[in-house]
Amino acid sequence: MSDEKPTTAERYARAAHTSHLGMSEHRQGDVDMIAAAGMVHGIGPKLLRLMQEYDSVAQDVRKTADNDLTGMLLILMELRTLRETKEALHLWALDRATKRRVMLSDKQIAAIVGGCLSSFLSPTCPTCSGTGLIGGYDGSIQNICRRCGGSGKAKDAVGLDFVQKDFAADLMHAMAGAYSFAEMEIRRQLA
Repeated sequence: MSDEKPTTAERYARAAHTSHLGMSEHRQGDVDMIAAAGMVHGIGPKLLRLMQEYDSVAQDVRKTADNDLTGMLLILMELRTLRETKEALHLWALDRATKRRVMLSDKQIAAIVGGCLSSFLSPTCPTCSGTGLIGGYDGSIQNICRRCGGSGKAKDAVGLDFVQKDFAADLMHAMAGAYSFAEMEIRRQLA
């Protein structure tokens, strides 16, 4: 166990799964955390909760999974808030696309949302494991990973053309901002 103070996101994840909802005048408990998160609106709190849920499940699954695909499927099956968050994120992305006059179909936006959510939860490229290179085993030549273009980041693989990639980058940036804002607002509510 670490001596470090838990982050706001870790405290929120613990509070979301607690069975102890007692209140105390002398210290902040799980009820205070849930109430503070409830006062923060938007997609941020949903992303915050899903990320912590993912990290918790992924830690356990990676120890037992035979390969990356099996591990990812096992993780996704265990995420209780995935469907709700993905639906909310899809609606948020549709609104964002409309406001920015991005001409993509609902189906294309749904695919981008899925890719962005996957990249948000697991930011390293699954093909090259974040190295940016593939091959080089048994004396073979190493090549730049086609999926991420050598960056090692999964977000660089979202979208099929410039418009989709640009919208995906904008969406990823907005998701990171919403996540950070939610953390900051929860801390402010607890102060």
